[in-house]
Amino acid sequence: MLPRRKRGAPFLAFLFCLFLSCRDAVVFHSYQAVSERSGWERSDSLSFLLPSGLPPRAYTLEIGVRNTDAYPYRDIWLAVVRTVPGGTLPVAADTLHFCLADEKGRWNNAGGSGRHYQSAFICGRPFRVGADSCGGVLHIAHIMRDNPLFGISDIGVRLLEK
Repeated sequence: MLPRRKRGAPFLAFLFCLFLSCRDAVVFHSYQAVSERSGWERSDSLSFLLPSGLPPRAYTLEIGVRNTDAYPYRDIWLAVVRTVPGGTLPVAADTLHFCLADEKGRWNNAGGSGRHYQSAFICGRPFRVGADSCGGVLHIAHIMRDNPLFGISDIGVRLLEK
């Protein structure tokens, strides 16, 4: 006698495949460390070399910020500039403002490990890659009042394909 198959198993497998297919595909993901000892100088932009084989389309740009409890503010202002290899002028530039803590000073990601916290923010505008822009570099610098800025440990970039 053959065992009876459960009727719900194919349906659950279908739902699982549907869940995986609806997720955004990550095409680039990288973090760079900021010196906790000497701080992050305003003139020290972090440079992220984007992959050269990106198909031309609009992507979702996500900026990740890792901070310690020594960070003295609840928000951060960043300048994001994109250049193409060999180019001297920026292709795109934007100023971004992110809140890392609420009005009472509680960090957004209360589940941080020890004294480190991580937040991720999706940029409002689509990140467009044209057919002529082979890769490129994304430069991120803080534009906060303090120089150097202490309490930021890492900045990351993630490009998502819808």
